[in-house]
Amino acid sequence: MLRLLADKMVKLGYAEVISHVTVRDALKNEIKPWQKKEWCIPPKAHAEFACQMEEVLDIYKKAYDQNTL
Repeated sequence: MLRLLADKMVKLGYAEVISHVTVRDALKNEIKPWQKKEWCIPPKAHAEFACQMEEVLDIYKKAYDQNTL
């Protein structure tokens, strides 16, 4: 399967030459998004999503209060 993906990447012009090992290593890193330390910033077309994301982040900034449960 990895060899097929490597061949397809070459056919599509993503690389002149690529090995199945390189594809495996790339997939191994890319399919673990929880290990990436970065924010997902939505496109400008998704302003509603960005607004709601900011509201959630504001909640996380608040101090913990046991009485609000």
